[in-house]
Amino acid sequence: MGTKKIWIEELKRSGIKDLFEVLVFSSDYSFIKPSSKIYQEALSNLRVKDIDKIAFIGDSLTYDMQGASELGLKTIWINEEAFKQNHQHEFVDVIIPDLLYLKKA
Repeated sequence: MGTKKIWIEELKRSGIKDLFEVLVFSSDYSFIKPSSKIYQEALSNLRVKDIDKIAFIGDSLTYDMQGASELGLKTIWINEEAFKQNHQHEFVDVIIPDLLYLKKA
């Protein structure tokens, strides 16, 4: 796990930071995923209120996908092996191999 600053710098370096309207890091709060509070914090910061237009991106089925899916968010799972195998999971809407894949989409 890295600090917020490291992740933001990496998103900038890779040219995808501007693809995100809101970045929420659990390290900024006293609650962690899969607590619904972290997802609700992100939702409260979005201009878009239609939950069908919101996607959560993460790399953990348990801590990212499950919590987001249970709130009704679309989920994007970062997992190269699952992407290669066209894996399906009840908490996952889309699988991508890495964040740079978003630039191609």
